[in-house]
This record gives sequence, C-alpha cells and structure tokens, in this order.
Amino acid sequence: MMSAKTIISVTATISTIGQFLTGVPICLKVRRKGEAGDVSGLPFAAGTFSCSVWFKYGTVIRDAPMMAVNLSGLLIQAAYLAFYYCYCRGSVSLTAVRRQVAAMVALIAAVYWYVDFHEQDREVAQYRLGFMAASASIAFSASPLASVAEVIRSKSTESLPLPLLLVTFLVMLQWAIYGTMIGDSFVQVPNIICTCICGLQLLLFLVYPRTRKQNVS
Repeated sequence: MMSAKTIISVTATISTIGQFLTGVPICLKVRRKGEAGDVSGLPFAAGTFSCSVWFKYGTVIRDAPMMAVNLSGLLIQAAYLAFYYCYCRGSVSLTAVRRQVAAMVALIAAVYWYVDFHEQDREVAQYRLGFMAASASIAFSASPLASVAEVIRSKSTESLPLPLLLVTFLVMLQWAIYGTMIGDSFVQVPNIICTCICGLQLLLFLVYPRTRKQNVS
C-alpha cells in the first residue's frame, strides 16, 4: 500500500503537469490568428525560469517528484516559448522576446553557476537557492492579482479564469501538504501563500457574478 506521502507526490505531479498544459489553448489561439499579436511571451519565459530553479533545487535536496515535475514543466514551457517565438511578427515583438529569453538564460546560467561552482558551503547554496525558488513562485502566482481591481470595478468575475484558478488552487495545496510532509519550508511556505492568493480570487466568484450587468438606458 502506498504511503500518504507517495500518494500526495504522485497526485501533485499529475495535477501540476495538467496545469502546465493550460498553455496549449493559448498556443492554439496564436496559431489560428497566424501571429502572436497582443499575447505576451513573458509568462512562458517566467515559467521556464521557475521550473529551472525548482528543478535545480530538487537535485540539490535529491527529491525525485520535484525533479520529475519541474523537468517536465521546463520542457513544456520551453516548447511554448519556442512556439511563441515562431509566431512573433515585427521587429518590436522579436526584439522584446529575444530580450526576455536572453535575460532568462542569463539568470538560469547564473543560478546554476553559483550553486555548482561558486558556493562551497552546500547548506548555504541550498538555502539561497530555495529562497530564490520560493520568491519566484510567489511572484509568479501573485501576478493575476492585477485583475482583481478590474473585477471590483466592473463588479464581475468575467475576467478571471475560473478553471485555471481551481487547478492552481489544487496544485498549490497539494505541494503545500507535500512540503509539510518532507519538512521543507521552501516548498511549504510559498505554496501556502499561493494557495491563499488563489483562494482569495476564488472567493470573488461568491461575491460577483460571472457576467457584467448591462446598463439599461
């Protein structure tokens, strides 16, 4: 019989990979339009960076589930980014995405170099890498909070992606539980914070309707 830790790690891995695949509809939309248009490639670059850092952290603490899910995420996010680049049109869009990719690669290289070659104290390297990974997760998950102002202004949750929020809430909750089980605060704390962020956004669906009220003249 599988232990509770194994069950949580397996289900968290599956649901996280499912969350990574939510970028597919965005890519299909870009393909139908024939160009990236107003779709930003920054989330793909940020996702690639986040998965790269968490994968490295997984190798440092030798956690197989963390390595597996973030390696999968790294490959998926990198594929999204390459697809997005192919559909960029115009010098401005191409320049922007090239800068994003260059910054991402430079940051990843700097992190890996620091952990593998610069810092001799492995505990210090693990602590700083974990802090960086946790900060990246919180920043990435907090970005949708920008849409909360629009929800309050319009008194409608039409702009919030309910399915994505539900999946993200489940994923973060599972990893928070897993972090508690393995006694790793860098896994536990940011996922608790991200679970609360998603939970607050989900509460808005209880306060505001899904559609905007039409003004009657």
